[in-house]
Amino acid sequence: MRHDDLKDMGILIGWIAGLILIGCLLWFFTQPIRIQILWSSLARVWQEDSRRLDAPIPRGGLPEGVLSLGTWYTLVDSENRALVFSIMADGMQAPCIAVVSPTGTVVEGDLIPVNRYSKQILEQLPRGIRNIYLRRIEAEAARLPRTAVLVEEYDTEEYDQEEE
Repeated sequence: MRHDDLKDMGILIGWIAGLILIGCLLWFFTQPIRIQILWSSLARVWQEDSRRLDAPIPRGGLPEGVLSLGTWYTLVDSENRALVFSIMADGMQAPCIAVVSPTGTVVEGDLIPVNRYSKQILEQLPRGIRNIYLRRIEAEAARLPRTAVLVEEYDTEEYDQEEE
């Protein structure tokens, strides 16, 4: 292999690595914007509904070996939990919500679409596929602890007094 071929290969690998790095940085730094878009979509879905997402259940609140379909949330003034997840259809993500009771069953008996595209996809989705998603969600909910461990704010003044 000639010196010029190695140089060209190095430049190509550098370009690929740079593009991957830029993509990763954009994904990381746009996370707050993507979360804000998700929250505004959820607020529009539940406008007439009294249910509201409270806080995400951190991965530390899930037992070992649980591979989650999405992100679990607690609901305000409710023992129910909500799973926010996406169904991939036509190369696009269709975000949906499933509200799960403490016993591990889907409360509504079905999936709740977050936007118009999700609603269109869910209408076209065969009932058998929807039932597969519901059973997977219920199986995952059954493995969740009954009381989720939420991240609480740590009171540093109380800790400092205990040290003295």
